[in-house]
Amino acid sequence: MQPYASANPQDDLLLNSLKSSLLKAYFEQLQTVARLISPDKECWDIIITFKELFWSDFRDLYSIAVGQQDELAESIVLLPENVFIIDLYSWNRLLAFAKSARRSLSDILNTVRVANSSLVTRKLLFSMHLDELIAGNQVEPLDYLKSELDLLKPQN
Repeated sequence: MQPYASANPQDDLLLNSLKSSLLKAYFEQLQTVARLISPDKECWDIIITFKELFWSDFRDLYSIAVGQQDELAESIVLLPENVFIIDLYSWNRLLAFAKSARRSLSDILNTVRVANSSLVTRKLLFSMHLDELIAGNQVEPLDYLKSELDLLKPQN
């Protein structure tokens, strides 16, 4: 996302900033894949970003894009509430939580989708849902991250 759109998130600025990345990925690539792989089943998707973006799912971005171009709403297979935007750090936490809690990704994503469907429980960031899900649970970092974390520890 361009810096100006981040600082001044008006619909037209967001649309211009994201039309060649997130919006293109959703409307052109993800919809095509969902249609080809499982047109009759519920589909899920995760968009992993380098930085946190202030959307835990795709509904707000979808409404901005469709508000500007009505034809985008035609033939939607992958629902915007089933598309999650997760930063890389949260993605690693999500995988570690799924492994330690023995829960499937689809089960966790469904929990987040249900939470996002209500204004009372909706969260701005996916990491906020993770904080709530992980609270009180012991989550060990994944094996491939343990060695990296050991390298970061100060040595005497």
